[in-house]
Amino acid sequence: MAAVIQRKKILDYIERHGSITAREAFDRCGCNSPRKRISELREKGYPICDRWRQNEEGKRYKEYYLYEYKQQPQRA
Repeated sequence: MAAVIQRKKILDYIERHGSITAREAFDRCGCNSPRKRISELREKGYPICDRWRQNEEGKRYKEYYLYEYKQQPQRA
């Protein structure tokens, strides 16, 4: 049951803030396995993408966000 709640918290956080990192998922959502929860959300069909970021010290980390497909207008 905890996994279900953690997945919900992660989705809510992404929707409110635009993205989430593994550290934010751990600190703000109480998720001990954030990468696992992201993987589970993807398996359930959520279009979660990721990108590499780098902090001031040069350490790299992944940031996760929801892909928003914007349909192009059809040509006449």
